[in-house]
Amino acid sequence: MLSSSEPATRRLVGAQLAIFLIAAAIVLPLVTPGQAVAGGFFVKLAFLGRVAALVAIAHWLMRRRSLRWSDVGLSRPNRRRLLIALAAGLLIVMVFAQIAQAIIARFGLPTPNYSMFAPIEGSLEDYLFWVLPVTVGSAAFGEELMFRGFLTYALQRLCSSGSGVLVYVTAVTVQAVIFGGLHFYQGIGGMIVAGATGLALGLTWLIAGRNLWAGIVIHALLDGSAMTAIYLGYVTT
Repeated sequence: MLSSSEPATRRLVGAQLAIFLIAAAIVLPLVTPGQAVAGGFFVKLAFLGRVAALVAIAHWLMRRRSLRWSDVGLSRPNRRRLLIALAAGLLIVMVFAQIAQAIIARFGLPTPNYSMFAPIEGSLEDYLFWVLPVTVGSAAFGEELMFRGFLTYALQRLCSSGSGVLVYVTAVTVQAVIFGGLHFYQGIGGMIVAGATGLALGLTWLIAGRNLWAGIVIHALLDGSAMTAIYLGYVTT
């Protein structure tokens, strides 16, 4: 049975979710990865600023509910559970990536478009930018805070009238769909792969006891290895 304050809390959470998603839809396309690769210092700085701005918005919204980042998973992890989550998360990511590729092939969909990253190949300066502030800062840390932290927690509260397992499954699935959709610049194939990755990282968050650190590490490894492979010319963009 819902407490008298629960409907009001859910309305507030719903309003905050809408504010955040509208902000993300406006802010993220302002500077695309392709523009950041080809652009100069200030364009690259603006690219980093998009995620920083959204993290700041999420922080402000959470403070309105007296929440801290530690409440949504940015807290000291249990070492044993962290190691388990890292191992399980990496396995889940690999399995889901194969499933996503199989879906793309089965329905004849366009493969992920990573052509915008082609100039990184052989360019140490571009590689260092994409593997350090972008991969570690914006992607691993920033995106995990936003999607597996703020967004998943808010979706969980929004669905709080259901059973425990269903609430978590719904929250993790919806955030993965949103995460995949925001990778629209990679085409339909890229959105499917990103959505599968978002789902895998969401499950990693659950395995870690709703802690973000395993996902942050895996996200950094995934994007960092991808950028390294592009830089070394091991993959075709």
